[in-house]
Amino acid sequence: MTVAGQTTTLTAPAVLVINTATLHAMTPNTARIQTITLLISYDFIKQALPDYDDLAFDLQGRAATAARLQTCLAQIGEWYRRRPNGYQLLIGEQIDHILYLLTTQAVVPRPIQPTTQCDYRIQATLTSLDTAYQFPVSMRRYADRYHLTLPYFSRLFHRETGQSFREYLLNLRVEMAQKQLGQTSMKIIDIALANGFGSAQRLIAAFEKLYGLSPTRYRRQERELRPNR
Repeated sequence: MTVAGQTTTLTAPAVLVINTATLHAMTPNTARIQTITLLISYDFIKQALPDYDDLAFDLQGRAATAARLQTCLAQIGEWYRRRPNGYQLLIGEQIDHILYLLTTQAVVPRPIQPTTQCDYRIQATLTSLDTAYQFPVSMRRYADRYHLTLPYFSRLFHRETGQSFREYLLNLRVEMAQKQLGQTSMKIIDIALANGFGSAQRLIAAFEKLYGLSPTRYRRQERELRPNR
């Protein structure tokens, strides 16, 4: 698992918390892997924790809290598979409990990144990608802009972000698509095209790799868990 440029090997059972706006990618070393992906929206967390922009969740050194979160997630998975009467309410209750555990037992100050930490050329590239991700873009375009060779720019980008240019752009597009899946009723193909994917199939493949479930399944879960949204 790579989170914010740091690679960690996880052994099941394990719980990993990814904070909002933190880029991440999972690379399983076996085809026999089962995961429960729980995506809690920024707005939902913000309601419970108004200072969330200045805070983050961290389970390091909190084994007891991690174990309780594992139990909650396992229960959510079991209820979702069995779907007993009122399972949406049961799952919603567990999500509230997970948020309670995180906000009371796993909150730390969000690290402040020094402005000098990131190379100015890469920072400018990231800022540009925030508004250009839905259009065809290439690494060479940015390398040429700063009069750098393509191999050098590639190494510089990876050093500063922990990801290749292609991985970063793909993850950014998927995350933007994820927001539209939860907030709109747009068709999958329209979301794909609006976020720089050439086809629905490419979005589906990238979404499943990053989140572990299909866009359709993610949208269905969002609607079941938050029917009034």
